[in-house]
Amino acid sequence: MGDGAITFLLENLTRLLSQEADLLHGVEEEVRSLQTELKLIEPCLRDYGQKRNEPAIKTEFINQLRDAAREAEDIIDPYVASVAQQRGGNFLVRTKSKLQRLSSRRRVAEQIKDIKKRFEVLFKQKDKYEIQSPFEVCSGNDHGGDERMSNEDLGYELRRYLTSAMYMIVLDDVWKTDCWDELNQVFATNTCGSRIIITTQDESVARHVNEKPLKLNFLSEEKSWELFSKKVFPAKEEKFLEVRAFGSSYTLPPNSRRLGLHSSMLTYISSNPASSTLRSMLCFGPDERPLSLEAWKLLYKHFPSLRVFDAWIVGVEVIPNDIHKLLHLRYLTLKSPTAQTLPASISNLWNLQTLVVAAPHIDRPQLNIWKMKELRHLRFHGQLLLPEPPNENDSNNVSINLQTLYCISPDSCTERVFSMLPNLLKLGIHGNLEEHRLSKKFKNLSILNCLQTLKLERDRSRRKLDSLEYVVFPQNLSKLTLVETQLLADPMDILGQLPNLQVLILKNAAYNGRNLNCRSNGFPKLEVLKLINLAIRSWNISQGSMARLRSVVINRCGLLEGLPSALQNMPDFRELELSYHVQLVHEAKEIEKSRGKEHFKLVICQS
Repeated sequence: MGDGAITFLLENLTRLLSQEADLLHGVEEEVRSLQTELKLIEPCLRDYGQKRNEPAIKTEFINQLRDAAREAEDIIDPYVASVAQQRGGNFLVRTKSKLQRLSSRRRVAEQIKDIKKRFEVLFKQKDKYEIQSPFEVCSGNDHGGDERMSNEDLGYELRRYLTSAMYMIVLDDVWKTDCWDELNQVFATNTCGSRIIITTQDESVARHVNEKPLKLNFLSEEKSWELFSKKVFPAKEEKFLEVRAFGSSYTLPPNSRRLGLHSSMLTYISSNPASSTLRSMLCFGPDERPLSLEAWKLLYKHFPSLRVFDAWIVGVEVIPNDIHKLLHLRYLTLKSPTAQTLPASISNLWNLQTLVVAAPHIDRPQLNIWKMKELRHLRFHGQLLLPEPPNENDSNNVSINLQTLYCISPDSCTERVFSMLPNLLKLGIHGNLEEHRLSKKFKNLSILNCLQTLKLERDRSRRKLDSLEYVVFPQNLSKLTLVETQLLADPMDILGQLPNLQVLILKNAAYNGRNLNCRSNGFPKLEVLKLINLAIRSWNISQGSMARLRSVVINRCGLLEGLPSALQNMPDFRELELSYHVQLVHEAKEIEKSRGKEHFKLVICQS
């Protein structure tokens, strides 16, 4: 792949020119010329970034290209945002905005021409100083096909990559010193401020890694952040992301692109000057009150080029109808205890790739995802309705990028909708499951050939689910979660036949029966099973069933009388988590004793 800054700018300009060219009125010719120049530059930078031991002159050359690309963004993005924000005004507003744009068009056009000239000069200098691009080097280096690397070769390449890179690696729950010794040969020691964080429950492992390990009790949020910051952001080192609680007098450093607010977000938005270069705003701490409509207006005005806006913890009072003014957004997370509507204009955020919304008072909103061509991940906490695609024969309506879709109403589980989601990997369905099961609408799930993860959750006000009959699960499904379905028939017979199921979660009265029976040779690939808040009394595993079972979680199953005896003899079974239950804990400790603590992990949680 090419350099990230150049590739990102090129993709952005291509989308603008093909989908929203009217936003470039007056500067379209200059933008198109810059796009042409970038198309010539981008292949020459292919594979750069995978080779870190480069001469200083080549690194400087690449850095200057990146700086020019970012400057181009800082010129074009605010202009496009200002044009978008002036759409739809009254006659006087439109007339005034046209007059204002006459002068800005000429200025922006000249600035884009200057940037293009900079790229041209840089490439002339490249030839002058004989800077060979990675593309030119790689094209004559044939390794004989794309055979897989050995572990030794992979370790060598990773170490070479890390030698001059700033990195942070987290190894969670390390159990053996051998594991650390093998990996430590790969991790490069450098002076770039890199950090490796290791967690383990075994003190001997901790002391093997570090003579003075930190012994931690459960930490508060404040203490966790303090420790994380101390290890990742030591004093006098450059910070990738500035995170602090701002006073009213604090001003953003010039050309800042990323900002993390730990508190006082509203104060900051209302009291600081505009920044057309700011791309990311992450809010980590709760505020005195949620984001109001007035605060949204300040956000549009002060930060028109935002691409990432995370207001999940702060919350919002409303989701405004003119949210489309932040048209550069790629990532948006919102939580609101009071919002009543999900505005249709949110589907006009044509750059949006990730959207997460939690608003309990928004009842079954409709969202036109077919207009959101870049959308990859959509999570709505409730029941989302999708309109039927405009034309099933038009390939332009296919959402080829969408991978995650949570949670839609069963009403939207139509053949036409699913046929337009060819690359969907994760799907959540929430609502009246029984009605749509009987109407055989869930047979349409078989259309989703790429689907790997499925969650079915019943609306509590609707009928219980009698069984899983007429539900046709995709053959590639690897993870299934059932929540509050209150199944009357034991689901294990049907679920045991899924050939690729690896994770199964039955949660909060997913099954109302008392006996859970896993038949012979069922669940051929199941590795993880979670039984949470069920009223089962017995659980039986027949010979040959769940042969690959590795991990089991049993939580709030107070009526369960014992563990299946088959667990003792499963060769891959090595993790068991229980909420405290006298009989189950006794049996679990017997398994731990027979396997040995070094080979079996037992976690007992107090209810």
